[in-house]
Amino acid sequence: LLEQNLSEHFLKTLKSKGIAGIITKSKFVTGMTPELTHLCQDIRLPIIIVPDSYNWSEVINPVTSSIVKKQYDIIAETQKFHDILMDFLLQDEPISMISEKVFLTCGMDTAIINTGLDLISQSGSLAWDNCIAGMRKENLIFRENMSVTVDGSNIPGYLFRNRFLTTLDKKLYLYEIIQASVSYGYIAVAAGRNTTGLTTQEIMKVQQLSLITALYLSKKNAVDNATRKYNNLLLDEILQADNINELNTEHISRTLGAKLESSYHIAVLQGNADTGLNLLLRNQYTDIFYKTLKERALYPEKLLLFEYGNSFVLFIGESYPGLESLLAKAEHIYCQSFHATSACIGVSMPGPFSAARQSYRQALQAVNYLRKYVGQGHFYYADLGVLRFFMDQKNNLCAEYLHEYHAHYIQPIKEYDRRNNTHLFDTLNTYILQNCSKVNTARLLYIHKNTLLARLGTIEKITGCDTGNSEDIFNLQMALKIEHLFSESE
Repeated sequence: LLEQNLSEHFLKTLKSKGIAGIITKSKFVTGMTPELTHLCQDIRLPIIIVPDSYNWSEVINPVTSSIVKKQYDIIAETQKFHDILMDFLLQDEPISMISEKVFLTCGMDTAIINTGLDLISQSGSLAWDNCIAGMRKENLIFRENMSVTVDGSNIPGYLFRNRFLTTLDKKLYLYEIIQASVSYGYIAVAAGRNTTGLTTQEIMKVQQLSLITALYLSKKNAVDNATRKYNNLLLDEILQADNINELNTEHISRTLGAKLESSYHIAVLQGNADTGLNLLLRNQYTDIFYKTLKERALYPEKLLLFEYGNSFVLFIGESYPGLESLLAKAEHIYCQSFHATSACIGVSMPGPFSAARQSYRQALQAVNYLRKYVGQGHFYYADLGVLRFFMDQKNNLCAEYLHEYHAHYIQPIKEYDRRNNTHLFDTLNTYILQNCSKVNTARLLYIHKNTLLARLGTIEKITGCDTGNSEDIFNLQMALKIEHLFSESE
């Protein structure tokens, strides 16, 4: 065959098929020209010529023995690597350490990235946060045949580069972690920029690491689901009870593994995270949120965390110092953990743990107000003031009554100001804030007392209220509260 087809096209075709070299006898290469010799050197296709006196078994046996030994060595090395990973799994070490274990075992720079492209494990040899900076699914380069296994099967994957990797003269190979049709993320391997793929040994290690990672994450996901379902049942029990007696409190304390305080603020956190997250990814994000908040809280022992539907419920001990700082941290950490752009936290007044149901209802009312009229941040139930009495059974403000109040008392005053270029609204607002003190109001507005009396008289004519009557003052105060509510929502 070689004797009949020796040509440039034939040699290039052999090379394209993955042929490593040619072993033949001298009588079959009589047509080997200097040009073809140079071509073989250029395309790195060696032709090894053995004496014509050798029989073919003497030529083939050493080659096949070497190939078999190489495959055996790869399998033995892979088995050893597998045993190390299995030991890691059985020791129940955190998944965040497995990439470092791989690096110490075989020198591979690896990281594990979840389906949201967040790092969940990384070797300490590289600044992996910088390595994946700017990584999005749309800028990953897909390769159908990125690597080859020991049996010659092609492995698909993705390539990724950014400026930081370029400065290191590296690129990333990403291989999807799939088990039972479920995607758990990617194995990322850092390699030289000019490499054309991973070696067979490296691919087998990636496959083993992928398997162990999928087993670990599926097990953790099952445990997390069971734990959260149980905690949700426990929270249901807490929130459904009109009063929690001492015996129940001891049971809850033992179950949560935490010493309960006598009084708590309850905070309900709701954000705009993607509601379409799969359960695995949501669990991973929730773990990040819980872990980071506990790490950054000054007194984590005074903090209980629950997941309740699409909300997070935080029990914050009344004795916790720096409540404002904790709430700001919770909002920031939630947005970071879930890739959200905003979060709303409603906070109850402090109340006994035994009456958590009432505190939870207060937090819901506060967060619903915040979501509808402000959009982000945190808000205290106590700051609702009299507006809390306009909440319906779903903890939403009754908009019909609010608009009726606003239309009757505030709109006519603002319309009068607009038409006559007066300052009746500011006068009324200052008067109410100064507890109806005419002296303080006139002083703050830099006007004469008679001017103030004239303005109040005009307000009385417009609204039909007596600014010296407590019931009318209550209505005006309520209307101003609603006006501030509407202005905050614009």
